Amino acid sequence: MNIIAHWLKKYWLIIPVILILIFSVLSVMEANAQEDLVTELTARLTRLGVPVKDVIIDSQVPFQITILLQSSTTGDHRTDEDVLNKYMAYREAYLADKFGLTLDSFAISLVNVNGDVIGWEQRFLTLRYTNPDFSAPKNLDNQATESLLREQLDFQGLQIDELTVTTGAGSEQDVQTVSIRLTASSLQAANAAIPGMIGTLISHLSKINRESDVSLIAVCRLWVTDNNGDILLSYLYDLELGLQQWGMAPGVTDDWFPHPVETYSPPPVLPTLTPPSYPLPLLPTLPAYP
Repeated sequence: MNIIAHWLKKYWLIIPVILILIFSVLSVMEANAQEDLVTELTARLTRLGVPVKDVIIDSQVPFQITILLQSSTTGDHRTDEDVLNKYMAYREAYLADKFGLTLDSFAISLVNVNGDVIGWEQRFLTLRYTNPDFSAPKNLDNQATESLLREQLDFQGLQIDELTVTTGAGSEQDVQTVSIRLTASSLQAANAAIPGMIGTLISHLSKINRESDVSLIAVCRLWVTDNNGDILLSYLYDLELGLQQWGMAPGVTDDWFPHPVETYSPPPVLPTLTPPSYPLPLLPTLPAYP
């Protein structure tokens, strides 16, 4: 004890300096690691075709970032492409812990070609929604999954133009994405089919995920068009995150979804089918997501 007391008395002034140096080195290492992981996130989004303008570290503790996306519009209204890019950025950031980037929160900011901010939202990740269907990897078979979808999904008589199953990139590299394109003979036929089809779609997909050892469908994208090829309904559901978004042409039934307060209205001077509305649906455990 006398030796320790003597040593502390002799070097007590040096101990705080050593502790400060250690803390400084650890802080620099942590900052470098965060910058590397943000670079990886940027690269992932770029490979997916998302127009990332910048990814900014707002805070190291807690770890918060802002993803800046570039829109092609000159006005203050979001396009269909903006909505999809925002969703893809959301998914990559939300699941970034898969490659070691543990975020406390992130914001997504959308700017037009003039540099004006036309959309901004923030998500805190203290509580994460976790779908138990995605807790374990599977030996995926896209062709077998496609066969199951054709057998079990009910399209209410709409014509199937395309039904494909792919394994994606980024956060979708170990799950499957389903793309479905349907044609309705008329607006009336679409309105008759859409409520029942969307009403059973997610339950069928979830059932396939639970019961098949070759299927792990994370994202489903569905389009319904008329005989002219004009889009009547554009619908996306992310089973892994439990979120959905959609857009509809004028006249398409809205009986199949709850009506949130906030909606997106496109500008009046646009082509025949105006960009669809994107209401903000309620998520199971997350805030509404456009």
